[in-house]
Amino acid sequence: MSGDAWGAGIFLIACTFIIMAIPCIGIGFLGYQMLNKLAHFPSKNSAIQMDIFIWVVMIEFVSVVLLMIAYMILIDSSDSLPKMKNAKNNYQQELLIA
Repeated sequence: MSGDAWGAGIFLIACTFIIMAIPCIGIGFLGYQMLNKLAHFPSKNSAIQMDIFIWVVMIEFVSVVLLMIAYMILIDSSDSLPKMKNAKNNYQQELLIA
């Protein structure tokens, strides 16, 4: 077993950790704020939850986008592009035959 891939493996683990930790920290902070607001204004429960819900949706959207960006960076698309072009040409030829 050689050590050629150690740097890339550690970099991959660090990137994955960062991509997963950012939303967790944001959600934890929002939960802390929500509990403080609920402690001071218990009658405004629904309004406080809806305010936090909007922020949670935005954080989750950003985390999904980060995961998709990481996926697009890490995949090897050089092999899949010719297959996709051939599939498109085959589909067009089938349409012309029909």
